[in-house]
Amino acid sequence: MVDAVTLSRRFAVAVALLTGAWLVSPAVVPIYDGPGQPDQPYRYVVRPPGDTKQTPDPTSATATMPIRNGVNTAGLAYSGESGPQVRVYVPPGALQAPPGATSVQLTATPSAPQAPLPSDGTIVGNVYTIAVSAPGGPVTIIGSNDDQTPTIQMRAPTANQPGPVFEHFDGKKWTQSETIRAGQDIYQTAARQLGVWALVQLKGGGSSLGGAQLAMLVIGIVILAIVGIIMVVRIARSRSAPPARAPAKRSGARR
Repeated sequence: MVDAVTLSRRFAVAVALLTGAWLVSPAVVPIYDGPGQPDQPYRYVVRPPGDTKQTPDPTSATATMPIRNGVNTAGLAYSGESGPQVRVYVPPGALQAPPGATSVQLTATPSAPQAPLPSDGTIVGNVYTIAVSAPGGPVTIIGSNDDQTPTIQMRAPTANQPGPVFEHFDGKKWTQSETIRAGQDIYQTAARQLGVWALVQLKGGGSSLGGAQLAMLVIGIVILAIVGIIMVVRIARSRSAPPARAPAKRSGARR
């Protein structure tokens, strides 16, 4: 029979292994990022100085979203590399189409970084322009909550950490967007604006672990620790408690 000390040690090891796996594993594993399907080398529009690899040109991502009651149905566009270098998901009801439109076209087009460049870091990989168009007029984002916000994923050229963060260019300046690491070299952000997006390696490094993920990690570790302490205490008490005595039988004859 395993004693309480041995059991507590085994539980501590299990908690340590689980915590380590949680720290090093990605938050979300994309469906295309699996064993036996290694990523192709990153495809640049213009290769950085000193990089002499020969690769095909990067591809664009496109998707057509039907319109119902004036708003879009769900749409997913991803580029043709393995794994895709850009992926854009637009949830239903995120876009307002012009009157009479029956569908809208989603595109994500790669280009080389051009001035003005971010002042807080260096763009890694390509710049991607996310656009939605329809006959008859402009298409606007109307989603007002997280469930109706388009999501962008981009693959970085390497999985080196700390990883890059998303930044959006509005025509005048670059602005950071909250970024999570969604795979070994894949990063994700909520895009409340379309237009120009890029991954930027911040000066002095950066973190791709969002505040929500960090809070969940801390809470999970605390819960595991509390459960472990409760289990150890209960086992120790059950082993130290005296055995229950059987009720004494009454003696004497019935009257």
